[in-house]
Amino acid sequence: MLNDEQRQERDPAALQLELLEIDRQIAERQPVLEEKNRVFQEARAEFEIEKMRLKLLKERRSGLQSVLKSVSLI
Repeated sequence: MLNDEQRQERDPAALQLELLEIDRQIAERQPVLEEKNRVFQEARAEFEIEKMRLKLLKERRSGLQSVLKSVSLI
């Protein structure tokens, strides 16, 4: 024998209402997720740019150190 909760879990109307509520929550959260993803992608791009700038500075430093060593030996 089913109790009230079990009957409601199997009731097509109750299931449809639950599905509609889930769809509403998905629709409500999708724009938030998309905005957070956009912000994340922008931050990631800025991070990659800064990482590349640091790499270029380190390469330039290394090159100058090599030139300095060769000039100092002469």
